[in-house]
Formats: sequence, C-alpha cells, structure tokens
Amino acid sequence: MCRLLASLSETPHRLDDLADDQLSQFRAIANLHGDGWGVAWRDANHMVNRYRNATSAAHDPFFSDYASSVASDAHLVHTRWASPGFPVLEANAHPFFAERIAFAHNGFIRDSERLEAYLGDTDLGGEGLDTDSKRYFALVLERSRQTGSLEAGLKDAIAIIRDTCGVAGTNAMVLSEDQFICAHAWAGARVPIDLLADRAGGIEHLPPGHDENYYVLSTRRVNGIFQIASTGLVDGGWTALPGEGFVVVDRGSIDARFSPIDGGASVTLS
Repeated sequence: MCRLLASLSETPHRLDDLADDQLSQFRAIANLHGDGWGVAWRDANHMVNRYRNATSAAHDPFFSDYASSVASDAHLVHTRWASPGFPVLEANAHPFFAERIAFAHNGFIRDSERLEAYLGDTDLGGEGLDTDSKRYFALVLERSRQTGSLEAGLKDAIAIIRDTCGVAGTNAMVLSEDQFICAHAWAGARVPIDLLADRAGGIEHLPPGHDENYYVLSTRRVNGIFQIASTGLVDGGWTALPGEGFVVVDRGSIDARFSPIDGGASVTLS
C-alpha cells in the first residue's frame, strides 16, 4: 500500500516547478508511507533512469536534490508502505527497473506466488521474484513481450492476476522510453483503514483521502504539466479518474488517453 505521483510535460521540467504546495504535501505523506521510496525519469536521450532507497523520502536528502535539479519530461515517484510479510529493503523499494522499463505498484496481491506459473525466465535482472509487486511487474514484462505492446501486457497481467489470485489492488505506473502508462484497477480491494490509522497514531491523524477512496487516482493539468496522483494531495483542481482503466501518455506530449478496463471507448482526459 503506497502513494504514487507522476508528472509529465512536453518539455523537461523539475518537480520543484510544480504549482502550489503539492510536492511538500507528497513528501509529508512519506512520513506515513515510510518503508522506502524511489523515482524514475527520462533523461535527455529518452533513456529511463531510476533511484531508490529503503529510507523514507521525508528523510532522504536526495529527494530535495532531485526535485530541484533534475529536469525531465516524465517523473514517476513512489513512496512505500510495505505489504504484510515483505521486509523493508532497498531491493523491495519501487520503482523496479528491468528491460529499460520502470514500474511502481500500489496495492496488495494475495497468494501472488501463484503467478510464477506464468513467468517463464523473467527474473527482473537477477533481483528475484520475492514480493507481490515484483511478480506483478514480471508478469507485465512477460505479457508485453508476447503481445508486442506494453499497454496490452499491463491489461493482460491484471486479468491474469484477477483470475489467478482473486480481488487485488493493482494500481500501477509504468515508464518506458516512449510511453507512460497508469493502471487504475482496484475494484473490490479492501482499504486497510485500521492499519493506516494504527500507523498514523489515530484515524484523526490520517491525510485526506486515506479512507474508502484510498486507491482512487486523480489527474490535473497545471502550467503545461499533466499530473496523476494517489489521494493525499489537496486543492489544485484534481479530478478523479472515471472508473477502472488505463491512462496512456506518449513521450513529448501531455495528451492523455483513458481506456476503460472493460474495453469501452477511449476518452481524452482534459
């Protein structure tokens, strides 16, 4: 259970360029989701880079250094709250990175070891497949190779997870050299409000949106930047995504297409 933030633009921008107080709010949320953090971005040659750390973004000086100095047309930031039974290690911090693709997950997949039957030789560059998120990413890579499409691979992976493991939280963000794709897919997944409240020291101390809307993702456009984020960021014109589906943004554009998970007609996000 984690928090996600992506920021995309036609020309490179820094996270410090974001309007209002969104970045400091996101960093504050990392005090609650403090089991590691990471960021992925595209460089001037469109190659995907990745940094991660097992500490909280709220206490890692690299967070501020990155936000103020790294300009990119695509930033993907993840703060982690470890799923039950999975240790706090740098190797378990997101985004994961393999085959020049970065992947960050928000949710929990019960009995995820069942997915290994679909994974072939995929091993995420030698990191192993010892968490639900790593197995999810490996499945996305496997299905993407078979379908020839990263978007189709992500959609197939979610269908297999639901068929094999049942109800699961499968929100995810994927960054490649050419595309950013976000999966908004969590129908029926239990929001662990009791665990969140325990960690925060009481339900009254939880950030906004840490309730039944915990898995809802929202978007906004501001100053030529398209953003998509988990709950916890307030004000600033955020609009919840219209149900389950996939947001796709091609490199060099902030035209965002939303495709419903049930195969309905795609729409452009304003």
